[in-house]
Amino acid sequence: MDPPRGPLILHLALIRTGTASMAKAYEILGYKNVYHGLTMLDRNQDWVLLEKAADATYPQVLNPGKKPPPPWTRSDWDQLFGECDAVTDLGSFFSLQLLEAYPDAKVVLVEREYDRWWRSVEDVAIYALWSLPARIFSYIEPITGVRSGDTIRKMMLGFFNARDVHQLRKNAKERYFGHYRQIRELVPPERLLEYRLGDGWGPLCQFLDREEPNVEFPRTNETKEIRKIAWARLWKYTGMAAIIVGKYAIGIMILGAALWFARDRSPDGFAFLSKYLNREP
Repeated sequence: MDPPRGPLILHLALIRTGTASMAKAYEILGYKNVYHGLTMLDRNQDWVLLEKAADATYPQVLNPGKKPPPPWTRSDWDQLFGECDAVTDLGSFFSLQLLEAYPDAKVVLVEREYDRWWRSVEDVAIYALWSLPARIFSYIEPITGVRSGDTIRKMMLGFFNARDVHQLRKNAKERYFGHYRQIRELVPPERLLEYRLGDGWGPLCQFLDREEPNVEFPRTNETKEIRKIAWARLWKYTGMAAIIVGKYAIGIMILGAALWFARDRSPDGFAFLSKYLNREP
C-alpha cells in the first residue's frame, strides 16, 4: 500500500498569527483536511499522537528518568498529517521535523509585530494553559482520559525550550525571531511565501497556482472561537467526570457551580475567580 501523499502546504507561522483565517482561506481554495487546532480539539487520538510527537521532539519535557522515544520518521508524521492537504497552527511547533518529513510541500509564513503577538499569546494561550481554570481542568481531564491540556503545555514548553511558564516568558522573544529565521534559512525562495495579513487573495493564489475566488478573504475571530469551544469542552468533560466518579459527583457539581459563578461574574470567564483566589498565572 502506498504511503499517504502528505500535506501540500506547511503553514509554519506560529499560533496567534491569524492561523484560523489562513486555514479557512486554504479551505476556500479547495484544499481538504486542513489541520488546525480549532478543528481537532475533540479528536482524542490526535492528542495521543501529538503528545508522542512532543515527547520525541522535545525530550526535556519528559519526567526525570523517563527514556526519550526515538525521533519521529515520515511514517509517524503521516499518522497525524498524511491525509491533510495543509497543516497550520499547532503544526508550527514541529516545523523543522515537518520540513524534513515533507520536503516538497510549499511553505507559508505569517509574522506579526512581536509585542502585539506576545500580548495575544499571553491573553489566550498562556491563560488557557496556566491559569486557575486550566489547573482545575488539569484535574478533570485525566478522569475522562483526555490529555489535550497536558499535551499543548508540553508542546509549548518544548518549543520555547522552557521548564515552566516563567522560563517560557523569558525565552519567548528570542525563540519567536529564531523560528522565523530558521524557516527562511531552510526553505528555498521558490517554495516559501511570506504572506502579510490584509494582502488579500493575490499573493497567496499566485504562490499556490490557484484562481482567486470571488469572495472576501476570511477574517476569523479566533479568540472568540477558542473561548466558545473551551467553555463547551469544560462543561462536557466536567459532566463526563461526574458520571465516571459517581459518588464524588457532588464535589464535581460544586466545582461546576464555582466555575459557572466565575463565568457569570466576569466577561473573561474565570478572571474573577482567579483574582479572588489570588492564583493568577
